[in-house]
Amino acid sequence: MPFGFDVAQLMDTTNGFAAMTEFNGKLFAGLVYLNKEYVRFINQRLLEDLNLPQKLAACKAPQDLFAAYTDFYRAASHDYQHEFARILKMGQSLTAEAT
Repeated sequence: MPFGFDVAQLMDTTNGFAAMTEFNGKLFAGLVYLNKEYVRFINQRLLEDLNLPQKLAACKAPQDLFAAYTDFYRAASHDYQHEFARILKMGQSLTAEAT
């Protein structure tokens, strides 16, 4: 053992670094994908949120106003619930794939 290094131990460490590098690369790529999906969803919701004032301005009666708000909040809650379920599933898949 020159200089007190065990070559076999050094090789195991190198393989460990390679494995961690591969793991980190996959994890990073998955997190980038998750973030892109979340930004896409937020952009979509923002466009729908910005359309609400136009819908409210077009209301002629209190019932129309109530219907517009009801439709808006129903769609928003559905969209958020669906998207969070998708992101959770994607996160679980990423975790399973990375490990």
